[in-house]
Amino acid sequence: MRVLALGCLAVAAWSSAASDSKYLPQKVLTPEETAQEAYAKALNNPDKMARAAGIAAFLATKPTLPQSWQLFYQTAMSDPEGNVRFEAFKALAAMPAHDTSVARMMISVFNSLKLNDWKDRAMYGKAFNMCEFKADLAATLADQISKMRYAEDVRYGRTTEKGKDEVKEKRKELMEMLEAFNDIAKSDVSECNKETPEKVKKWWAANAIKLEKADGAVLSKYAKADADAAQAAKLAKEKAKDASK
Repeated sequence: MRVLALGCLAVAAWSSAASDSKYLPQKVLTPEETAQEAYAKALNNPDKMARAAGIAAFLATKPTLPQSWQLFYQTAMSDPEGNVRFEAFKALAAMPAHDTSVARMMISVFNSLKLNDWKDRAMYGKAFNMCEFKADLAATLADQISKMRYAEDVRYGRTTEKGKDEVKEKRKELMEMLEAFNDIAKSDVSECNKETPEKVKKWWAANAIKLEKADGAVLSKYAKADADAAQAAKLAKEKAKDASK
């Protein structure tokens, strides 16, 4: 009987604690955390248009936390629909990073694309310019171009219309990749021909340091701004503490 009584008391105590828990202080989500939750729900929608709309809605809230950038990155890497992945990639490129973390995530997405899918690679490469840190992105595109080849006309034998179209498409892909590179690097290689891959490779070897220095200047600017903001927050906290005494 004593054991039963103790058991009843334990159950009663647990029930009382459970009923009281709803009155305990609950974590209040920040506006960005609330937007993250809404975005996560949107991604579970089987409708690709709804998922794309979720990306736009989340981007409109102007997220600033690295956790938000990671959500865009995950979508760009794993969504089953290509258009949704690209929208997430562009959203990632627009994030206000104070270091090269977003650029590295963009490179990771770019490198995950199929090696022979030049069309997608050119499309993603053109979105590189949205990121403030350029050096690593330009290096990625320079390496990509160095692996491409200029498609030449068939000099001997009979050429079909299909063959001609393939040559045009290959040249277009190389030109688009060169344009993406120049959007960032501003190189003097502007013509698309059989020498383009090697010219870009040599130009980058000679000029990479310029973009690296530019990235370093941006990094220093943000480091100072972040330090100043942290110091201002510390002083404000100390001032509020003194005022409460």
